[in-house]
Amino acid sequence: MNNTEVIEALERDYRMPRPVTCPTKLYNMMLLCWARTPSFRPTFEDLHWQLDDFFNFEETEPDYRDIS
Repeated sequence: MNNTEVIEALERDYRMPRPVTCPTKLYNMMLLCWARTPSFRPTFEDLHWQLDDFFNFEETEPDYRDIS
């Protein structure tokens, strides 16, 4: 998209799709940050604890693999 197309897409509430390797929970946090209304966006404090929880949970989850 060129710059004009980007502005027009954002005005229609377009948001980039979730990258294949991005966990859904993390993408949902990103979507909140992109809210049009500033009061709907998380504060930095909220993001800090959400990301802290996310990455600490990810580190403690077992790494399951399909061994079949």
